[in-house]
Parts: sequence; structure tokens; C-alpha cells
Amino acid sequence: MKTKDLIKLLQEEDPSGEGYVRIEGGAIVGAEAKEGYWDGSYSYFENGVYVTSTRDYKVDIRTMDVDDVIWDLDGDMEQIRKKVRVEYTYCDKTKEENFWKHVEEEAKTAKDTTYQIDKEFSEKTLKRYKEGWKIRHLKTDKGKTYLRNWIWVKGMKTEKLCFGEIEVVCELFHPVEKKKYIYYKLNENIN
Repeated sequence: MKTKDLIKLLQEEDPSGEGYVRIEGGAIVGAEAKEGYWDGSYSYFENGVYVTSTRDYKVDIRTMDVDDVIWDLDGDMEQIRKKVRVEYTYCDKTKEENFWKHVEEEAKTAKDTTYQIDKEFSEKTLKRYKEGWKIRHLKTDKGKTYLRNWIWVKGMKTEKLCFGEIEVVCELFHPVEKKKYIYYKLNENIN
């Protein structure tokens, strides 16, 4: 379905435009136009035929469900309660209680998992640093840092840092500019 067809369909179904949209996969948080091949193929129906394609361009509708919110906030229930609201009007309290029970269980899993991942990346990054590996990336004209430019350097060897390692560096290290590079030194209060 093309965007103009979707707009027409929505206007026919809800002329006021005041209804909320329900879509599988969560709540709509945005839309992004991109080349048809980008991020994988897309599918649509045309004249009763299911088509999958990478041609032309597509508009991705981005969604989030409650579990996405929980994981984005690393299971922090205080923050989650600020970002999640329940507005049931027709059901008993049990349904709302079950909703929050699920949220709390998922938040615990997210918090525990995030802690374990952070711990592992911290240990891995600090170990490599103590083994003599240096962390650097190119300086850019406009002060932007491109994640793909972060590398480990030891002698003539180089390896790219992964996102988890970069997060540790940003938290535990400070930048030092040298010529065309920015290197990272461990903060003095970290062992």
C-alpha cells in the first residue's frame, strides 16, 4: 500500500482524524522514508497480490511496545512509571494489576541483563586497556564522532570497538587530542 492510499483509507474510516491508530507491534512513534533496499525488503498488497520488494522507496512506520520502553529505560521502574500510563475503562482492576505485574517482571529482567552486559563490557574493555591496547578515533572537522572510526590499536594491530565497548569508554575514560586523533585515557579514580 502506498502512503497516499493509506491516507485515503484513514480519511474514509475516520474523517475527523481524531481517532487513535492501533497497529500490531506497538504504538506508532514515527515514520521514515528510505530506499527500498535499506534495512531489508518491504511487502504490500497490489490488486490482491502479495508483493515483496526492494525497489523504489518505502516509508517505515516505527513502533514501540511497553517492553521496548522498559528495555530503553534499562528496567528503571521510577522512569518507567513516568513513561507508561494505563487508561482502562471497561475492565476490572485485575487486568491493570496484571499489566503492571508484567511490567515489573520485564523490568527486573531488563535491569539484571543490562547490569550483566555492562559488567562484561567493562571487564573486557579494562582488560584490553591494561594489556596495552590504546583506544582512538579520527578527529572530524565538525566535532562529530563516527562510531565506525573507533578502534583498538596495539603496535601494528587494529580492531574496531563494538558499541558496548564505546559506551564503557565514554563512561570511564577521558579524551586526549593528539594530532589527527583523539585517544582515550582511563580516568584516574578507576582501577
